[in-house]
Amino acid sequence: MFGRAPPGADLILELQAAEHNRLVVLLDEYAAEVMVDGGEVSQKVILKLNDFRNYNDEALAEWHEVRRLKLSPAEHLRPGRGQDGKPRLVGAGWKGTPPQFRRSALVGERKLTPVVWKLHVCSQSRSPASG
Repeated sequence: MFGRAPPGADLILELQAAEHNRLVVLLDEYAAEVMVDGGEVSQKVILKLNDFRNYNDEALAEWHEVRRLKLSPAEHLRPGRGQDGKPRLVGAGWKGTPPQFRRSALVGERKLTPVVWKLHVCSQSRSPASG
């Protein structure tokens, strides 16, 4: 998905939401939790590889390894195969209308790589506890 990411790149999202919320950016099994300010003005969020953590709190190593990107109010991180443990909740239920995404890109060393994705907005009626 991010195969041509510039070295040292950051993932930049520009979004606007009506209310203060938490947004989870999931890259495969690595999650980053973003605090969304809410209001009329767009917010720019900059995420580094180190912001994305898996169930074992290990950081994402490389952008080019990513196969799936998902944006949602909450996600359950699960232990790896053969590991014991209960799923860990990241995020919370979304309040208000879904966010509007204005822009997304991987930026590094003065090079901009647009990020293209299919956006699936999770239903507001879905409870994060239901997994």
